[in-house]
Amino acid sequence: RLVARLDPLQTGWADAEACFAAVRAVWASKWSDRAYFSRRANGVPHAALYMGVLVQQVVDAEYAFVLHTRNPVTGAADEMMGEVVGGLGEA
Repeated sequence: RLVARLDPLQTGWADAEACFAAVRAVWASKWSDRAYFSRRANGVPHAALYMGVLVQQVVDAEYAFVLHTRNPVTGAADEMMGEVVGGLGEA
């Protein structure tokens, strides 16, 4: 499984155009040297790569929580896994 990520804690977008520019930067990251060679090394065709971009408001939090609706380790659809970390989840 390949995962690309842009800094999730970018803040201070002044307007919709600045937000859209950040989304374009995430999309363009699929063509970075690292992403390109990682796909090549793992036999993943470039056409098989799909990307989703999550844009959401970040709040100052004591804890961050993620609930996987499928076990991310085994892929089992009948198992859920939750993760809790201190802070904004950058761990």
